[in-house]
Amino acid sequence: MTLRAVSKSKHEGFYKCQHPSGRYSPQTWLTVRGETEIFCSSEPVVSFCGSSIVLQCHLEPQQDATDNTVKWTQQSDVVHIRKGEKDVPGEQMERFEGRTSLFSEGLHKGNLSLQLSSLKPSDSGRYKCSFQVGSVEKSCYVNLTVGSLK
Repeated sequence: MTLRAVSKSKHEGFYKCQHPSGRYSPQTWLTVRGETEIFCSSEPVVSFCGSSIVLQCHLEPQQDATDNTVKWTQQSDVVHIRKGEKDVPGEQMERFEGRTSLFSEGLHKGNLSLQLSSLKPSDSGRYKCSFQVGSVEKSCYVNLTVGSLK
């Protein structure tokens, strides 16, 4: 059975299949969830040179993101990209090499947060967290300010 243009009000409920013999399968409950949205921390992140931070980004409702594309950018620079279950370091800007990571276990629960280490003043700026399923991309933004210790 295939349901298209699914809505909670029309399609959520009990279903059962009728076999060619005329018998029915046990009932199964079908739950219809709302569309997945992506959220970043609304508060700017402030840190200092040399430290590590986490830029928060997650999916609601929780969804396994391990088979999808997760991409972090700063303007047009690729900070980190993961396609399926693999990071793609070849697409990452050189200045971020060896300093970024996602939380692999958290991806199963929709945690797309980025850890950025050895902060530099040039890391300051607006970061975009993107999640792609097929041709649909959702994104949100978080601001980072890196100060120097004097």
